[in-house]
Amino acid sequence: QSESYGLSDFRDRIRFHETKRNRLYLFLQGADRLALLLVEWFEKFNRNGELCINESRQSIADETGLCLKSVSRGIKKFAGDGLITKKGNQILIDQEQYEGLRKIVNENMDSFSG
Repeated sequence: QSESYGLSDFRDRIRFHETKRNRLYLFLQGADRLALLLVEWFEKFNRNGELCINESRQSIADETGLCLKSVSRGIKKFAGDGLITKKGNQILIDQEQYEGLRKIVNENMDSFSG
């Protein structure tokens, strides 16, 4: 017999995952917090396995709660590691790069919950 979930059960499960994610977000530093944001944006906004980010560094800093310098360092690190592609002021992420960023996020989630 399969389990049946009502709308309130579904909302409770979503709230649980959002709370867990928000707590994780608070404990992440620098590049790890940036990786989480990039993964979330890829999952929400990618088109055919590619994401083009036109946000300013300041906008990304505001979104992550990091200082501008930390965002710039994280972007430079990820570009150097091949996890993103910089093209002018744009950040490009393909499916393979997303998977690398996702691995960083998953490792953080494992260490946080473990």
